[in-house]
Amino acid sequence: MLRTFTTAQRLTARFVQAMLLVPIACVAAPGCTGEVITEAAGSSTGDGLPNMDAKGEGCFAWPRPATTAGAGGQGGGAGGATGAGGATGAGGAMTAGRAGGAGGAEAITCPAQGAALTDLMESTCGVTAVTSDGIYDPAKGQCCYHVIIGGCTGRPYLVDDESRTASLRAGSAAGWTGGIAPRIEDLEPALRAQIAEAWARDGLGEHASIPSFGRFAFELLAVGAPADLVTDAHRAAIDEVNHARLCLGLASAYAGAPIEPGPFPFGGLVAIDADLARMAARVAREGCIEETAAALQVAEQLLVAQDPAVRAALAVIAEDEARHAELAWRTVAWAIRTGGAPVRAAVAAVFAAMVDDEPATRNERENPALSAHGRLSPARLEALAIHARRHVIAPSARALLDGIAEGESLTQPSA
Repeated sequence: MLRTFTTAQRLTARFVQAMLLVPIACVAAPGCTGEVITEAAGSSTGDGLPNMDAKGEGCFAWPRPATTAGAGGQGGGAGGATGAGGATGAGGAMTAGRAGGAGGAEAITCPAQGAALTDLMESTCGVTAVTSDGIYDPAKGQCCYHVIIGGCTGRPYLVDDESRTASLRAGSAAGWTGGIAPRIEDLEPALRAQIAEAWARDGLGEHASIPSFGRFAFELLAVGAPADLVTDAHRAAIDEVNHARLCLGLASAYAGAPIEPGPFPFGGLVAIDADLARMAARVAREGCIEETAAALQVAEQLLVAQDPAVRAALAVIAEDEARHAELAWRTVAWAIRTGGAPVRAAVAAVFAAMVDDEPATRNERENPALSAHGRLSPARLEALAIHARRHVIAPSARALLDGIAEGESLTQPSA
């Protein structure tokens, strides 16, 4: 059972107030039934913004090159990177299964759904479930699956709609790991490795948020944004450095050895887009959707966690992520007021694209040992993603698009 309903209401109220610059009547009281709560499942409004249950496609390179148990083995997770143990998942396979094809060509068999989840969670930000068999794309050298997209900690760094993160490698105590000391003495090695891998994955997501906010700050300058947005973007990048250190510090503690991110895969020059509509659309996706979902996810982790060191880290991250999501909504509101109809249409298209059928409910028990250390089950993450879209993103998007008239002056917010 989710415990974040009041948190969702509070975030929605916060975002709406920040966007429209006016007080709102319903502010996060239990049972609050104001306009911030969306309609029942399956309903829709004329603006194309019904409840937002997100599905998408996730891909990863296949076959994998031979991996090693040492630092930086791609797909190995925290356990493989540090020697703490634990399975490597699909990414640890040496080669793909192959079968003879027509004309002597070899047909590459993609991993099964369950085996592919680890790789998909690493390659595509926010994946919480796999809903199809894999299809091999020979042009890209990838296996692709239909997936459920949930929250991902931090703001993703996207290139051509693909989320990028660094890989893990052995670190030094003076690097990204800090001096965090969760209570691990009673945990079995396999469980410690599982928790380490999860925190390492979060750490890589937070690490990717640093260049994401850096690019965001440059694009704000390129479109002539006000100083307060530029300032807050740079501050958010610094926050993400701290988040990465906290998550990787936890991962290192559970793994029993320091780990850190390797070089970030920028892939050459970083493109800075000075088109206001495209910039606003990207902020809507990376910030208003992804970071809002991440803020709710971290809030839920904080509610269920019991370990003092984990709770201390999550308390910092939870407040920062909510503030970062608020920055995204403020930015998109400014862009719509500045750019008018073309920007509004680009932003509306991003939110409308999130609409899809409700995924099947999954029967999965929460592991108390994992939740005590701040780790949520895939089923709970999936439920949080749906909850975020229905009760925070959808009503905030409606308030954004309905509350800002086309051509409205930036100095005259909606009444």
